[in-house]
Amino acid sequence: MRVVRGIKNALLNDVNELSAMLKTDQWHIWATYGNIRALQNDFGLTEPYPMQTIFRNLPDEAATLAAGEAIGRLLGTQPSPTLQLHVDLIGDLGAGKTTLVRGMLRGLGYTGRVKSPTYPLLESYRVGDLNLAHFDLYRLETPEAFIEAGFDESFVGPGVRFVEWPAQAGRHLPEADWRLTLTDAPQGGRLISAEALNPAAAALLAQLTL
Repeated sequence: MRVVRGIKNALLNDVNELSAMLKTDQWHIWATYGNIRALQNDFGLTEPYPMQTIFRNLPDEAATLAAGEAIGRLLGTQPSPTLQLHVDLIGDLGAGKTTLVRGMLRGLGYTGRVKSPTYPLLESYRVGDLNLAHFDLYRLETPEAFIEAGFDESFVGPGVRFVEWPAQAGRHLPEADWRLTLTDAPQGGRLISAEALNPAAAALLAQLTL
C-alpha cells in the first residue's frame, strides 16, 4: 500500500518524481501509463489524466518558436470549420508561453504582430477561417471576473484557445484538451511536455512532431 500511495501522490504532482521513485525514465513511465490510469477509480482521482504525452528539450528561444511552429503546422492541416481545441499553457513567468504561441501563429501562416495578452488578458487572431484566442489570466482578479468579462463565450464553437495561468479562472474555465508545460531543463533551456487529456485530443497529439 505504501508503494501505491506513493504512485498516487506522484501522479498528482510530477512525472519526474514518479520516474525517480520507480528508478526509470520518463519515456518508460508514459509507455506504461495506460496501466496506471486503470487505477483511477481505486484512487478516487478527479484531475484529468494525460492520455498521451510527448517531451522535447528546447535549448533556446529559437527552439521554442520552432516547437510552436510545429504545432501551428499541425493545426493548419485540420479542417477549420470543425477544429475545436483548448490548450492550457503552464509555466513560470518568462518560461516562453507567449513565444510558443507566437511560433504557433507563424506555423499557421500568420504574418501580423503577436502581442502578449498580459494587460488586456485576451488577444484574438483570425487565420483564414480559423479563430484563435490567446488568454493570459495572471492578472484576473477573481474567477468570477472570467465570466463577467464574457471570456467564457470564447470557448463556444470551433476555434483554438490558448490559456496562460488557467487556474486563475477556477471552475469557470472549461476542461482543456491539451496541456503544454514549460519547465527549466537540467541541461539548460526548457523542457516542454505536451499532454492530451481526452481521446480526440490524443489522436491529434499523436500526429505532432516537435
